[in-house]
Amino acid sequence: MSKIKFGQKAADIVVNIISSWKFLMIQSLILTIWISINTYLAWKFDPYPFILMNLFLSLQAAYTAPIILMSQKRQDEKSKQIISSDLKTDKNTANEVKEILIILKELKEKVN
Repeated sequence: MSKIKFGQKAADIVVNIISSWKFLMIQSLILTIWISINTYLAWKFDPYPFILMNLFLSLQAAYTAPIILMSQKRQDEKSKQIISSDLKTDKNTANEVKEILIILKELKEKVN
């Protein structure tokens, strides 16, 4: 297999982080705190409809979507290499089985 480039490794790390329950819970907690502060406290830095929060979430989505796609592309390439290797192994095994069957047939003929 080919060596993993920095960008590919970084994409895999980001995807592993953002696809975890820990990330989801932390982000949910941050959003809950954000909304609570801007709803119930006197000092509201991002009042309803939370335009600043929506901007941050849009930026997060704009950056994570291509990173996820890069990671998926690398995983697809990795899967193709594994399938190709498996196919070669299967062909070699099939050839060995044919050779064994030929040898068994010859032995059977000698015994008979």
